[in-house]
Amino acid sequence: MDIKLLERVQKRFTKSIHGLNKMKYEKRLNILNITSFETRCLRGDLLTCFKVFNKYESLDVENLFVFNARQSRGHSFKLKKVFCRLDSTKYSFPYRVVEEWNKLKDDIVCAESVNAFKGGLDHHLRAKGGFV
Repeated sequence: MDIKLLERVQKRFTKSIHGLNKMKYEKRLNILNITSFETRCLRGDLLTCFKVFNKYESLDVENLFVFNARQSRGHSFKLKKVFCRLDSTKYSFPYRVVEEWNKLKDDIVCAESVNAFKGGLDHHLRAKGGFV
């Protein structure tokens, strides 16, 4: 997967900085105040998802996502993960964003603006250990 390859490049680069080579990757990211590549990609996907739902992007929500009809917990925009057999579908945007989107709290998903969503999302990812 390309994300893993790019993450390895970032790991190798942070290790090459004098005084950080013996530290764990997460500690190096904290000291350098940078985010892991995987977290940046996830943040971008969730931000795109928010923009699609709130009509900031001109994509058709019904063609991208399947809403979960059973609303027992969490926010009102829960998505359903559809079954797929092909890797091309498995790594596509609508498929990979579902689980992380469903983990978000209602106040983040129902944010009034893109900036409010970004703030709530950054707080969520920081709490999860994503170093945003």
